[in-house]
Parts: sequence; C-alpha cells; structure tokens
Amino acid sequence: MKRNRIFLDFTSLLDITMIILFWFLINFKNTADAIKNEAAEQTAQAQVYAAELEEDRKAFELEKEEWRREADNEMEKIREADKNAADNAQALMNFQNGSVLTIKLDIESRKNWIITIGNGNSKIGEISSDNSSDLTAELTEILNTAGFESDDVIIGVLMYDSSDTGSYYKRDFENSIDEVREEYKQFYCSSINISR
Repeated sequence: MKRNRIFLDFTSLLDITMIILFWFLINFKNTADAIKNEAAEQTAQAQVYAAELEEDRKAFELEKEEWRREADNEMEKIREADKNAADNAQALMNFQNGSVLTIKLDIESRKNWIITIGNGNSKIGEISSDNSSDLTAELTEILNTAGFESDDVIIGVLMYDSSDTGSYYKRDFENSIDEVREEYKQFYCSSINISR
C-alpha cells in the first residue's frame, strides 16, 4: 500500500506570522515613542508649573513680609499714640493747673533783648543779648537743666509785647523755638501778644 505523503509548507504562514510580529513591534515602538513624548511634554509642563508656583510663592512671601512690616508699623503707631495720649492728657492737666512753660520776650532792638523762662510760678532761666551766642542751644540747655526729657510733652507760651521797639524780630525767636523741637519733639509753643 502506497501512502500519500502530504508535505505541508508553512513558509507562507511563517511569513505572515513574521509580518504580524514586525507590525506589533513597530506599532509598540510608535506607541512607546508617543507615550515617551507625552510624558516629556507633561514633565516640561510640570516643570513650568512648578517654576510658576515657586515665583508665586516668592511673590507671596515678599507681599506677606510687606504686610507684616505695615502691620508692625501700624502697631507701633497705635502704641505710640496710646503713650502720646497719656502724655498729652498729663500735659493738659498740668496746663489747667497753671504749670506751663512761659517764655517772655522783652525786646528793645535786635541787639538788645532779654528772654525770661518760667515753669509755673518759678523762673528756670534767663537769656539776654549780652551773654547769648546760640539761642537754640541755650533754650535746650535750660530745658535739660529743668529736668525735661526729650519725649516729654511740653506746653509753652511765647509772650511778647508788639509795642516794644524791635518786636518784629520775634520771628527770629520763634525760629529758635522751632529748632529746639528737633530735640523736644512734643514741645508745643504758641505766641501771645501781651500789649495793652
């Protein structure tokens, strides 16, 4: 008996299998490349976003520091206002009780004058044209000697007689008082004409 032998040729099947395999490999590589590109884009976007967040954080920190400084300044002003209010109230009570700094000008001419300074009923100093070289320094020294501190509230009255010869020089004395305020910041002084 003769057997029929059938030869199967799988070459074409192998070819098709290889083509499908290559197609999967190429497709997988393209998909992997696309995923890598997308991941790289997302990483770049995340880095940009992180940089923006860092810039925003720095800007916020600067703004927060500015707010903190402003709040500290306002708090200092409130504390100072509270302290000044107490000092001002005490100075006003002293004023009501007659304890006021009096600066009396007797002016005969620009070169001949006398300033008498009193605190309440007591005389605390005198400056005259005969012995004065720096009126501002001498006024400051008198206040220091009388026990006034630079942060004290001082209410003063500059008294002058407009009928005196040379009373138009009183502005020079007011300027000296303004210069004294550079050391005594809360020195309040008004001018009163005591002519009859």
